[in-house]
Amino acid sequence: MPARKSLVGQLFTRLEVVADGPDYVRKDGKVRARSWCRCKCGRPDLVLVLNDSLISLSTKSCRCLRREIATIHGQAKLRTGAYRSWEDMMQRATNLHHPEAKYYTDQGVTVCAGLKSFPGFFEVLGERPEKKMIDRWPDRDGNYSCGKCAECLQKGWPLNVRWATIAESNRNKRDTRLFEICGVKGCMKDLAKHFKISYDAVRKRLRLGWPPQRAFTEPINQSMTRGRGRSPDISL
Repeated sequence: MPARKSLVGQLFTRLEVVADGPDYVRKDGKVRARSWCRCKCGRPDLVLVLNDSLISLSTKSCRCLRREIATIHGQAKLRTGAYRSWEDMMQRATNLHHPEAKYYTDQGVTVCAGLKSFPGFFEVLGERPEKKMIDRWPDRDGNYSCGKCAECLQKGWPLNVRWATIAESNRNKRDTRLFEICGVKGCMKDLAKHFKISYDAVRKRLRLGWPPQRAFTEPINQSMTRGRGRSPDISL
């Protein structure tokens, strides 16, 4: 019988051979070599695979690849919320003729390698919650990035995607003015709520040229609100 050829150290798609395994003896007496493999998907236990199957690539993973492909096809067929959001994201960031190209492709917004495949996207965000959409957060000017793929690690891109409500997404738009007051960053409405001051009062103060720090933190002169229902900031 010819000497067995070891495959230790070789990588076959997702399967890395880490040790020679026990031979498999068929009913007709023919012996087939097997190897212990570690799958790149992160599965902790080893899988025993026929060497012939590794070399011919008929076995490429611990079955995780098959599940991912089934997930892609299943999600595409059902067109779930997560799959539609992924499709929309890819269109915005790759289609030069997209109606909103000036906000995405024209600005250099891209999708990291980890989110370009639907399984990678689904692994990071999961199924889309009801009444939510994908949003770039916390950097609204950044890329769609997962923060953990090889590209993100090489380029230093952090996690920059989330499921957001329509209100959260609108507040995160580029034309939404953001402030940082006493270490708290947010839009006018959020900061007015945080500092327990009237949104209308803050807006009027800013229109009158007040510094943002003072506009959000200076107490309203309650005496100015008495009589005729006047706004406290009309006389400021």
